[in-house]
Formats: sequence, structure tokens, C-alpha cells
Amino acid sequence: MKLTLERRSSPPVRKAFVGKRIFLRPANTDDCETILMWEELADPQRMSQFVEPMLPLSRRLMELKESAEDPIDNSAADLTVVNRSDEGLVGMVSFRSLNLLNRSAQLEVISAPESHDTSEMEEALGLLIDYLFYQFNLNSVYAEVSELNRMAVTVFKELEFKLDGTLRQRHFFDGTFHDIHAYSLLRFETQR
Repeated sequence: MKLTLERRSSPPVRKAFVGKRIFLRPANTDDCETILMWEELADPQRMSQFVEPMLPLSRRLMELKESAEDPIDNSAADLTVVNRSDEGLVGMVSFRSLNLLNRSAQLEVISAPESHDTSEMEEALGLLIDYLFYQFNLNSVYAEVSELNRMAVTVFKELEFKLDGTLRQRHFFDGTFHDIHAYSLLRFETQR
């Protein structure tokens, strides 16, 4: 069975989402397919403390299509990170659990597996953080990251997130337990 996904064109990029080297745009189906392929090339259990079912890519793409047909969830968004010079996909930054009462949101960051330079992801996450702080008047953003996800740990440290705590030996991978780091950044701590 051949699975075909409806191709969606990307909406125009907002000025708030344009940086020096990258720009952000809402993720479309093609972007999500690429991210899924990256996950297939890497070991998803290494980067996440949650057990990912071993599903064929065709099944995951089918679930992706079904989720794209769901009503819009205003408490979450996935933004593709695109290199301005060659328009190549660099990664994805996301927010989840947007809570306007507590004025907070959870962040996630995924980069291309071949990328070892974190500066583009730092710029991308910085743009998203600025947007969340000033568009939604948030007070804090936070993330939980496995110590094995060195790229994400580096990005959060470079953006001066504070280590709120460590969930000791919470992530089991490759026969060993690893820590999960909880980071946060408060609005007044940003220098942008």
C-alpha cells in the first residue's frame, strides 16, 4: 500500500520569526515527514524518556495525516527551522502546554541528525521564546531533557536556562539509567 499525504503550502513567515541565519514557519506535512525520517535514522529512545512504539514509517505517516485533520490545538505549535541561505530544513522548535492562567509553556527542540552546530537552534529557540514572552505575555518557559540529548542540553544552557532540578535515573537506555534535567527561563531573566 502506498501512502500519499496531502501537501500543504506553508503560510507566509511572520517578521517575528526571521533571524539572522534562520527563519521559522509553521511545520507542514513535508517537514513532519522529514522529522519522522530523522527519528528513524536515530534511536528515539536515546533522546526521550518516553517509550516510543516501534511502528513502521508508513503507519506513523498515516497517524500524522490523521492528526493533521484534527481541530486546531491552540495550546501547542510546531515550527520548522529553515536556513535562510539555502532554505534547507535545520530542525524544529515547538511549544506545548501553553497555559495562559499560569503564563507558561513547555518547549521542545529537534535538530537534524548531521548537525553539530547548535547556534542555529539557539537562534530559533530564542525567536520562539521572544514570541511567547511578548505575544502571550508568558512569565516562564520550561523543558525536560535527557542528559543523552547533548544538543538540547547545550542549547538550553547557552540560552541561560536555569537548571531547576534533576530527575535522577528516570531514563532507561541501553541497559543503563540516565538523568532527566528540568530547565526553565523566566521572562525577567532574558536580555532580549
